[in-house]
Amino acid sequence: MEAAKALVPAASVIVIRPTTSGGFETLLLKRNHTVPFAANYWVFPGGKIEESDYGVNDSEIDAALNAAIRECKEEAGIDLVSSQLQYFSTWTAPLQAKKRFITHFFVAEVACDQAVNVDGWEIVQGDWSPLAEAVAKGACGEYKMMPPTIVSLFDLRQNNSASAMQIFLSERPYFDYAPKIVRNDEGFWAVYQGDSAWISGDLNDQVSLHRLHESSKGVYSYYRGNECLR
Repeated sequence: MEAAKALVPAASVIVIRPTTSGGFETLLLKRNHTVPFAANYWVFPGGKIEESDYGVNDSEIDAALNAAIRECKEEAGIDLVSSQLQYFSTWTAPLQAKKRFITHFFVAEVACDQAVNVDGWEIVQGDWSPLAEAVAKGACGEYKMMPPTIVSLFDLRQNNSASAMQIFLSERPYFDYAPKIVRNDEGFWAVYQGDSAWISGDLNDQVSLHRLHESSKGVYSYYRGNECLR
C-alpha cells in the first residue's frame, strides 16, 4: 500500500460580522484560477502554518491562531488580534487527498463596516454573504466550496443570532472531523466522527448520522442527527 502522505499543518479563520437583521454575514474569498490548489474555489482566509508563526513553547493550535491572523491580513487586508479568535474545529484531510492538510479553524467577529482588500494574486474577490445565502450558494454549486467550508457554514447558519452564536462558540472542545470518503451510485460521501459509519464505511449504518453528500452535479446535502440540511 502507498504510504500515507505527511500532514501539513494549516489554519483558517471564518470572519463574521453582524447585520441589521440580527444575524451574521461571513467573508468568502475567491481563489485565483491560476493557483495550484483549490483554483476558483470560495474559501475562508487561511494557509499553511509557517515557522515564524510559532512562539516559544507554542503548541500547533497556538501557531495556527497566529497563522490565521497573518493570512487574514495577507489575503483580505483585515487586521485581527488573538482575543477576537475562538477555536472552531479541526479538519484532517482523508488519506485519498493529493495533499494532506490538518487545518485548525477559528471564528472571528469584526465590525459591521469591516472592509476587505484582497491581495489580487492568490485571492481575486471578496464577498460578504449572509450565512443563509452563503450556504445556499455553496450547497447548490453556484460557489465552488470544499467540504470543510460548506459544513462550517451549515453549522454556523444553525446559530445565526448574537445570543445563539455566543453560546455556540463558547468553550468549544477540540474536534477533528477527520472525514472518511465513500463513493457509491449516489455520488461522493464524506463521513465524519460521530457517524455510525465512520469506522465501517457502511453507509447503510444510519443509527447516528454525521455525513456530507455531494451529488454528481455538485449539490451538497449535510446530515447531522435527525436532520438533512440543504
